[in-house]
Amino acid sequence: MKTIYNRNMNGTPYFGIALLIPLFITGIGVWCSHYPPKTRQALFGYRSPLSMRSERNWMAAQKALGHLWSWLGLADLAVVFFVELALTASKNVVWMVYGSLGMVAAQVFVLVATYLIIERKLKKLDASNENI
Repeated sequence: MKTIYNRNMNGTPYFGIALLIPLFITGIGVWCSHYPPKTRQALFGYRSPLSMRSERNWMAAQKALGHLWSWLGLADLAVVFFVELALTASKNVVWMVYGSLGMVAAQVFVLVATYLIIERKLKKLDASNENI
């Protein structure tokens, strides 16, 4: 039976695509840690209604985003690298494609979780500010 898959296909394109998100997360995290946007009108930064409410919230959100994405990005980079390495070593094209797509879906989940974590921190910050 003739297969439609090329058995000698390497996983380089899928490997590279899956690594884009952790590299992006790490880069933005390091940048926000060292050079957070100073004003709420900046085009760059963590922008949500709660973070835009005050300068205090804005700076807290940028600091939290930078710290969280720096560490999550590095951890994600290591996980994706080894999972994609295993998928590439399998030389199974179907596993490479669906495995890479699964990794991207997991990374999007991490981004959504980041939003929830930072919003919770900002709500606590607002609650402590109202009690003063």
